[in-house]
Amino acid sequence: MSGSTIAVVAVGSVLGFLSAVLPMGPVTVLVVHRTLAGDPSGALRFGLGRVPAETIYCALATFGTVALLERFPVVRTGIEVLAIAMFLAVGAWLLMARTGPAAAGADAAESVPRRNRWGFTAGFIVGALNPQYLFSWSAIVAIGVSVGGLQPSLLDRVAFPLAAALGVMLGYVLLVRFLQRRRGQMEGPAVRRVLRALGVLLIALAAWHVVQVVSQ
Repeated sequence: MSGSTIAVVAVGSVLGFLSAVLPMGPVTVLVVHRTLAGDPSGALRFGLGRVPAETIYCALATFGTVALLERFPVVRTGIEVLAIAMFLAVGAWLLMARTGPAAAGADAAESVPRRNRWGFTAGFIVGALNPQYLFSWSAIVAIGVSVGGLQPSLLDRVAFPLAAALGVMLGYVLLVRFLQRRRGQMEGPAVRRVLRALGVLLIALAAWHVVQVVSQ
């Protein structure tokens, strides 16, 4: 393995990890919500469901698919609008949700009705419905090529999305464990304030995306 490939794997892993633990997207915010609602196993499955969707988007970005989309501005605008709708929907839902922490302990997940438990498929769907990942990873690749002077080989282009996927998985495992430990220390009103703050953040990000689309 060459030095450039090692660097690509390291960068991809770190960026994937950060994208999982920073609450800047619908999937991570909903992982936080489900963990604090007393369903950490469901939260982890939901987060891991994002991995294949994001891996596909990252691979498409790595192989230059976004350059093709630039020829079809209507398609790009449609993707942006879909991302805005996703951010608004999740943000509004969090503002209206009445979620408090379930009882702590090994049986906490049992207090969550089975119909309210989320899983891998739901995470994949939410991740797939946020194609903004495609543009985010494309921007990262472009920065690496132009600023870092990278000339990625075929191995680099394959290794980068796989490394990002590993980073995302590790990030969600650690995030859910951290929140699970803290959940029992939080009162119901504190949990609701955190979730509403995350809802406001998603709505603000949606507004920012609207500005970006309008200014194009």
